[in-house]
Amino acid sequence: MNRTCAFAVGFLVLLAILTMSGCDLIPTVPLVPPDRAPTGVTVTMADLQDAVEVRWQPVERAEQYEIYRSPTGTDNWVRVGSSSGLSFTDSGVERAKLYWYKVRACNRAGCGPESGPVVGYAQRPPAPQNVRASTHLPDRIEVEWDPVPGATYYQVFRDRVPDGHFPTPVTQTEQTTATDTTAALTLDYWYKVRACRDVPGKGTACSTLSEPARGCRAPCPPMMTEE
Repeated sequence: MNRTCAFAVGFLVLLAILTMSGCDLIPTVPLVPPDRAPTGVTVTMADLQDAVEVRWQPVERAEQYEIYRSPTGTDNWVRVGSSSGLSFTDSGVERAKLYWYKVRACNRAGCGPESGPVVGYAQRPPAPQNVRASTHLPDRIEVEWDPVPGATYYQVFRDRVPDGHFPTPVTQTEQTTATDTTAALTLDYWYKVRACRDVPGKGTACSTLSEPARGCRAPCPPMMTEE
């Protein structure tokens, strides 16, 4: 054996002895938690009948992701699951109800910051809220309502009584306002609105009708009261 080979063998033997004795010759980089929130978070809206799917982009050093849900988007956040991949399906939801989701990346050293809240729902959009109709305009009735996340368009219906079948379509609009110019003077009208969403590859999903709202052309008739 020449001197070079003998030196190499001796070095390897020494390295093995030092390693076995607990000497750390090559320093290891300590694991640290992910330092950023997941981006590209998306939540399905009416794509699934009884579940909501959450997706996101990968985060460096992540070993798994934690998913949180809220009924308001501001408080009452609860962890609903975790995933080692880039998606999570939440089957513990009610149909046509809004849910907000946040995601954070984690590893054995800890977790990073949470993503911003993103809203979604199962089966169909929820019915529009806070529907109101004007009573002060002499030539028309204006109907307004709060927007529904993900709605493609809205349909407005009219009836003469609040508990009717609402057979008369007033308009279809992508806005959150509608104008009824066919209403007669001295009559009360009641309006309901529903939200519809065009779901790619699945057709259209529409909400139930909203609560009714009274409107009339000014001057309005007196409100009827039960004796």
